[in-house]
Amino acid sequence: MMNPSRIESIGVNKIGEMCYETSKLEPHIPTGDKTLSYDGSIAVYKSKKNTVENCIGTIPVQVKGCTVERFSENGYKYDVKVDDLRLYANDQGCFFFIVYIKFLPDNKIQYKKVFARQLHKTYINNILKKIDKNQKTYTIEFYELAQKNLYKECENFLKETNKHAGNPNELIKLKGRSIANISTPESLVVNPRGMIVNDLYIYQQIDGFGMVAVDTISLEAMERGQYATIEIDGEYIDYSYKYRVDSKYRTLTISDTIEIKVDDNDKGRYQLKPIRNLNNYKKGLYILKHISKGGEFKIGSIDININKFDQIDNINEVYELIYELIEVSNNYGGLFKKDFESDNLEMQLNEIKGLINLLKYKKNDMYRIKHEGLYKVRIDNHHVLLGSHKKNEYFNYFSKQLINYFYMQSGNEKYYPFVGISFEALSESYNLDLKFISDLMKEEILDNISEDRWHMFNAFCLRLIKAYDHVRNVEYLYIAQDILKRLNETDEENEFTKSINLMQVQYRLDGKLKNDDIKKLIDYKKKSHVVTNEMKLLHINTLLKNKAEAIDNYENLSETEKLDFSKYPMYHLFKENI
Repeated sequence: MMNPSRIESIGVNKIGEMCYETSKLEPHIPTGDKTLSYDGSIAVYKSKKNTVENCIGTIPVQVKGCTVERFSENGYKYDVKVDDLRLYANDQGCFFFIVYIKFLPDNKIQYKKVFARQLHKTYINNILKKIDKNQKTYTIEFYELAQKNLYKECENFLKETNKHAGNPNELIKLKGRSIANISTPESLVVNPRGMIVNDLYIYQQIDGFGMVAVDTISLEAMERGQYATIEIDGEYIDYSYKYRVDSKYRTLTISDTIEIKVDDNDKGRYQLKPIRNLNNYKKGLYILKHISKGGEFKIGSIDININKFDQIDNINEVYELIYELIEVSNNYGGLFKKDFESDNLEMQLNEIKGLINLLKYKKNDMYRIKHEGLYKVRIDNHHVLLGSHKKNEYFNYFSKQLINYFYMQSGNEKYYPFVGISFEALSESYNLDLKFISDLMKEEILDNISEDRWHMFNAFCLRLIKAYDHVRNVEYLYIAQDILKRLNETDEENEFTKSINLMQVQYRLDGKLKNDDIKKLIDYKKKSHVVTNEMKLLHINTLLKNKAEAIDNYENLSETEKLDFSKYPMYHLFKENI
């Protein structure tokens, strides 16, 4: 085991070498003779002439030599003693260095890497707020420090110390504040994804005290997104936001609706993003209207000062359009139960205008609906299903009006129209209402029904299962399961079909088959109506995950049969498991 004293000495010497290389830093870091919680200090000079009159201050430092590999994506993790952190917070902070040393088998040094963090009061106090009462250490991520950045960081440390004096929360209460800045005295560290990972300080201009650091934020966390509430004209609005800082702009994204870029002169410009969720989009536009007037605003933990926008007519126009669409949607029982997907905002807005004109103002120029019937009205990447029972009168397909005015007939049998609905309509309609379908189907009598009716409902269940594979909503499976359980099998073929379909529903719900079902499938393979039927054997072996047998069954199908199989939901399990 390597001698700890040697490791410490190598670490201290490395920091000393880096200081002397600048010619403007003078280390006072003895080995084996420490002051309380510190290893020593570094004197910082204005020039290479290291005289008292040129000294701009001294920095308390801690140096740790390490041989344990605790590298992270952004640097090196080290457990700092909580008692040391408390001392730093009561003093003037600490410049904390980690020197990672890698040794060769003969104990010669292979290389040294230096990591560092400026531990200032505001940052430390935020740590102390969240640690447990009896916690002894706290893990801090240290960033690699280049030789070229050392002097600048030491100089910044001294300047930064003055911004963390006193209790900033009390100063704000007593003196008031104005929006200032967000930055860091450390060199910016960017991860492989291009994100700034430093914890940044939020500064406020305090009357009589100057610039004071009042909090910290993590841009990495801010870029992932946060939630907050804002009060506008007495109304409280919940929203999400993301915040990003680069060399040119502070960029604020609100509710995935708008992106506001603010430059160093507080001049902002906005860009509307494509529509996703209508209610979130409305919130984002409402907040944008508020911000566009200019002034000081608090968005979550971000204080932002922004000049009045030059053009706001477009904001008001789009807001009114979204507001009107939500109103129309509500009047028709909810036409948008899933988010939009297109990245073409202009197309989205044009199609929204068309739908509003059709449903609210009875203008059907865009869609040219000329007679009663059931319609797929395209909007965004999918469509809304509507019904029309007389000229210029429309209703939501998934409503009681549907069964009041329409039915589907096949042969001598009548069905609810949705029983014949396509897989695409089941999985991609914005106004699809599975509860509406479920409630009606639970009232449907399914015993002692005709052969045609039996197969119609079984086919409907297959489309429900296929729709589940497309959008992963288990409600599809529950509806199919309920129908299949109540279908009375009239012969051996129907019993086999019903069992296979119930099992593939159960497999999707549980991720496995029950032991009784496995035994049943094995018994099926001995049945005369199965043993020579490649399609049936393919279904069984796919559920049993008998890879070789399933592939053999598939290869024995005709091209027409392969095409038919590709349309069944079992094909999804075949691709997944075989």
